[in-house]
Amino acid sequence: MLARIARTMRTQAVAGLAVLGVALAPAAVQAHPDAPDAVVGAYYSTLLNAMQNAKSLGYEGRFKMLAPVIKDTFDLNFMARYAIRGFWEKLDQAQQNKLVDEFGRLSAATYAARFNDYAGEQFKVLKSETTPQNDTFVYTQIVKSDGEPVPINYLLRKNGDDWRIIDVYLRGTISELAKWRADFSSVITRDGFDGLIAAIDGKVKALQAE
Repeated sequence: MLARIARTMRTQAVAGLAVLGVALAPAAVQAHPDAPDAVVGAYYSTLLNAMQNAKSLGYEGRFKMLAPVIKDTFDLNFMARYAIRGFWEKLDQAQQNKLVDEFGRLSAATYAARFNDYAGEQFKVLKSETTPQNDTFVYTQIVKSDGEPVPINYLLRKNGDDWRIIDVYLRGTISELAKWRADFSSVITRDGFDGLIAAIDGKVKALQAE
């Protein structure tokens, strides 16, 4: 049932991309709503909406708009598990669930703070490629108001019937998940689980104050 609802939301989001001004390659427009490039395109439609209404929404409004979409689009469980590889199995179920929730909160806070204005930017979904591991890379650009394209690529993996984002590559090559893994692993090694949760909370509060 939840998967069907999510697919309906993605279909509606893809249908609304033209209204929101997201430029998609022809293959992405024709893609099945559950295809990796369509998943990224639907996420971009919400992100662009948050940017276009950034000032009226404020940080809290952008966070509330983005948080459920990030939860539906990103594989937060995989990302949290990968970020503390070697420690995940030592956590009980309640701690694992808490970390996944906090990881989602940090992700939403990061994007709510990062995309806090709109100056005519466009998002372009360019193409997708299957990796040797049967994951999919989706290549995209943010085209700035001066015409400069900034590459942002997404790695997606099949989770049940749905494709979910598992990593974002800023400037095309800089892995956000690798950065978070370096940060989180060092904190949990030094300060334990409670210290990691406190550190994530501190990051979220710092982003909120920006």
